[in-house]
Amino acid sequence: MKFIILVSSKILIFLIPIIFSINNYLAEQFSTIKQYNNYILFILAILLFASVSYEGYNQYQIFKYRKLYQLVKAYRSFISGYFDDTLRQISTNLNYSESERLTLYLYSSSQNKFYSVGRYSKSPKFNRVNRYVIENEKEYVYNVINEKEEKHNEKSPSINSKKFNMQSQSMYGVVIENKGMKIAVVIAQSMNNNFWKSKDKRQKLKKEVYLLQNKMIEMNINPNILPSEKDLSEKGL
Repeated sequence: MKFIILVSSKILIFLIPIIFSINNYLAEQFSTIKQYNNYILFILAILLFASVSYEGYNQYQIFKYRKLYQLVKAYRSFISGYFDDTLRQISTNLNYSESERLTLYLYSSSQNKFYSVGRYSKSPKFNRVNRYVIENEKEYVYNVINEKEEKHNEKSPSINSKKFNMQSQSMYGVVIENKGMKIAVVIAQSMNNNFWKSKDKRQKLKKEVYLLQNKMIEMNINPNILPSEKDLSEKGL
């Protein structure tokens, strides 16, 4: 729906000024237009104003998203070294293969968004990060943060879309907390069906993630307050 509105606004911004420029010609050719010309011009003016306003709002949102994207990218670049190594160690300890991947997402409860800050897989192609911000509430990571384990474990989806570099067939998520506040989620993915069906596998992963949780608590990371790029370069965490 948003896409249709966006396309329509762009078409109207292009089309309405043209109609204004040939309005007199159209009024001479068509008596109906001449009869209701003032009403038509008034409606077109409203549509043009609405379209320009929407386009301005949309461009502002794009600008804000780009700034946030740049900040999260810089933030991830700064702290990923802390977490990529830990995720690699977890993967090694659990004997994961090239078919598995671990991703750490910080969770901002104030913005209800997830920020990718760490990732590891033995497969290099699965290590690429295409999205630094996740805000679609239909995605599995939201099930993990909002529901009890037995619920989100049942909803583990398979991914078949080519826009994702890993078409995983099963997922499992572990929540990281600090003083009762949910601050992050580790999403484990596998190319194998029902990889996390075994309770023993899930328990072993949770045990390893709790070690990561301790490290994050020691670092006193607050995902609701992202530092500026200047602070990252001058002050660090």
